[in-house]
Amino acid sequence: MAAAALSAAAVALCRLLLRVGAPGAVSLTRLALPLLIAPAGLLMTISLVKPWYVDRYVLYGMTGLALPVGTALARAIGQRHRLAPVARVLTTCLLAGAAVAVLLPWSLLARSPESRKDDVVAVARVVERQAHHGGGVLFMPSRRREWLLSYPEIYDRLDDLALAKPPAVSRTLYGTELAGAEIRRHILAADCIVALQDPPGQPLDGFPEEEVKRRRLRAQFVVCERTRVHGAEVVVYVRRGVSSC
Repeated sequence: MAAAALSAAAVALCRLLLRVGAPGAVSLTRLALPLLIAPAGLLMTISLVKPWYVDRYVLYGMTGLALPVGTALARAIGQRHRLAPVARVLTTCLLAGAAVAVLLPWSLLARSPESRKDDVVAVARVVERQAHHGGGVLFMPSRRREWLLSYPEIYDRLDDLALAKPPAVSRTLYGTELAGAEIRRHILAADCIVALQDPPGQPLDGFPEEEVKRRRLRAQFVVCERTRVHGAEVVVYVRRGVSSC
C-alpha cells in the first residue's frame, strides 16, 4: 500500500511537470519512475513465490520520488515572484505544513520497534526476567546470538551451551559454534535452558548443529514457559522430571 501511494504521488508530480513544460521533465520522468517503481515492484512480485523483499534492498529507489519532488519545489520557488506577499507567506506555510504532515509519521515509524524485523530490547528484557545466573542458553539458529550481544550484562552471566569461540576471538559476527556432539553433551548436562528462537512459521536451518539442538530439546526437555515478542520467541525448557527452573 505504501509503495503504491508513493508511486502514485511520483506519477502525479511527473505528469504535472510535463503539463507545465518544466525544463527536462521528459528526461526526469524516464529516469525517476522506473527507478522508483521497477526495483520494488520486481521484488514484491518475486516475493509472491519466495520472500525476497526487504525494504533496505530498494531504498535507493526513493531517489525516483525525490527527483520530481525537488524539481516541482524548485519550479514553485522560481515562480514565487508572481504571488503577492501575503500569498507567498501562506503558500510557504502550507508547503511546510504538508511536508511535516507527510514526513513526520514516516520518521516516527522508522524509529519504532515495529519498523524492524525484531525487537532486541524486548528480547533482552524477557531473558533478563527468565534466566538464572549461570543458566544455559541456546540460540536457534546461531545467528540469533545477536539479540544478546548488545546486552553483555545479561549475556555474560549465562552459559552459552553451543559457543566455541565468541565473535571477538573468531572474528565473526556471531561467533563460532561447537560440533554437534559437543552441543549435545552440554545440553544433556543442563537442567534448565533458555532458548532464543525465531517466531513460528519461519524456516528451520538445516545445519546438523541446529538439528541437534532441536532434537535434544524435544527428547529430553519440556516447555516450562514461552514468551513471544516482536520477531522472536523466548522459550524456557526444563529437563523431564525436574519440577522447575
